Amino acid sequence: MINRLQLPILFILFLLQTTWAADLKKVFTQHRFNFGKLPEGELVERSVKLNSLLNQKLTILSLHSSCGCTLLEMPQREIMPHGSSTLTISMDTSAKKGNFLKVIEMENNLLPDPIIIVLTGEVTHNAGKMTNPQVMFKGRCKNCHAPNNISKLNGKPLYQNVCLMCHQKGIKLKKLTANKIKTIISSGVKDSSMAAFAKSKKGILTQEQIDSLTNYLLTTKGGR
Repeated sequence: MINRLQLPILFILFLLQTTWAADLKKVFTQHRFNFGKLPEGELVERSVKLNSLLNQKLTILSLHSSCGCTLLEMPQREIMPHGSSTLTISMDTSAKKGNFLKVIEMENNLLPDPIIIVLTGEVTHNAGKMTNPQVMFKGRCKNCHAPNNISKLNGKPLYQNVCLMCHQKGIKLKKLTANKIKTIISSGVKDSSMAAFAKSKKGILTQEQIDSLTNYLLTTKGGR
């Protein structure tokens, strides 16, 4: 049982815990950054300043990007109370077109969950540097667009692992027939960032996987 002498102490502890939770709810003054329009086929570098709102020293233990085409540098990983640090982002826009959303996770010494930074923007067509979209199956891009377990995936899991990162709002099927959808997936779309996914076209999917993906798109009205 709590006696009256303990009540003031418990009240103070409650206030401290409440203040701590409020401090950590939002770590930086800004967590979302819009890079605007970026040209296709280039290595774009941007730096963002992260201003701490915390009364405690924050140490960034590790950085992770949701996309292999995005490299991160943060030399100063110890941020003093209400101090700041600079995060440099290098993004390869090869074989990309349209709106993008990338998530950066920061493991740290204060929160059990990573701090989230969101990057948005739009990659615009660059006629002078149009990249062969098949590049997405090579190098760092392969980590996202061609995961190691790709051969075991069909239907919805295949869509979620391979298609969703570029088609976050679903795919507009309009009046496309099953055969037309299969052709687009297999052979890609000329002068666009849509790669040819069929193995016969140097892609990563078997005909059976393409059939399962087509059926999923038709039954879900474009994966929505």
